[in-house]
Amino acid sequence: TLFALVPVIILLTAIIIYYLTRSALMPIQRMIETIHGASDRDLLATLDIPDSGKELRDLAISFNSMMERVDESFKAQSRFFNDVAHQLKTPLAVLKGDLETTLNRVRSRDEYEQVLESNLEEVDRMVKLVNRMLVLARFDAGQVELKRERMSAQDFLNSAEEEFRAMAEALDCALAIDCRTEAELTIDRDKTIRALAAVVENAVAHSVGGETVEISAGENDRQVCISIRDHGPGIPEAELDRVFERFYRGSTARGDGFGIGLSIARSIARLEGGDITAANASGGGALITFRFPRADGREKSQH
Repeated sequence: TLFALVPVIILLTAIIIYYLTRSALMPIQRMIETIHGASDRDLLATLDIPDSGKELRDLAISFNSMMERVDESFKAQSRFFNDVAHQLKTPLAVLKGDLETTLNRVRSRDEYEQVLESNLEEVDRMVKLVNRMLVLARFDAGQVELKRERMSAQDFLNSAEEEFRAMAEALDCALAIDCRTEAELTIDRDKTIRALAAVVENAVAHSVGGETVEISAGENDRQVCISIRDHGPGIPEAELDRVFERFYRGSTARGDGFGIGLSIARSIARLEGGDITAANASGGGALITFRFPRADGREKSQH
């Protein structure tokens, strides 16, 4: 009887173990099939969350979260290349058209000089675009190093005032600087000035005709706030969340910019441990605010 039952028991045990193992591994098999089905055009391969097994549930949730970030990164990269191609298409077309027209017949020295001057302007525009793209690429790759130094907000604005004032006067604008805090910052002065310059340049472009661009500094909790306000048309409410996107030019944009300056400003602000926001001032005009941590980390005094 024992010799007859042992093989039967072993067989039944093997069958039970097989089905139990298959049932337990089925969610993993489905995960593998989903991953294999992901294409290089759509990386958002979402795994089904298993009903049982905490470890498998955590694995699926973590994987889905990771793939969402990867997919968004690839889409952002694709948008970046499309925007760059679009920005370069116009100046290259202008260069090609000018050269083809010029070569159609022999021209005078003055005509050749005019064409060369026009082409030089387009080349300068492309060089400026490429340089800003390289800056963004270095930020993305984490290759930007900060040379931080401690200084007061007043000293920082004083060191940047000459550059900002020259920028405003070039377009017949006034500049008003008001520092209402004695707090100190630990920042890379040159890079932070570059960030503010990008915003001031944009504010000046919207404040031509004797209007004043206002730069003010104050405190908010443990942060130092530096605001730049213009008296232009402001920013449409639907565009407030997009003004810092790369290559984005709003409906009220002026000049021949690329829509990169504010994006660089945000990258620098966040690298400094702060951030930047956009709003419309109560009396009209756009209000861009940088927020940097105080050097001492203390909260603002309440008296």
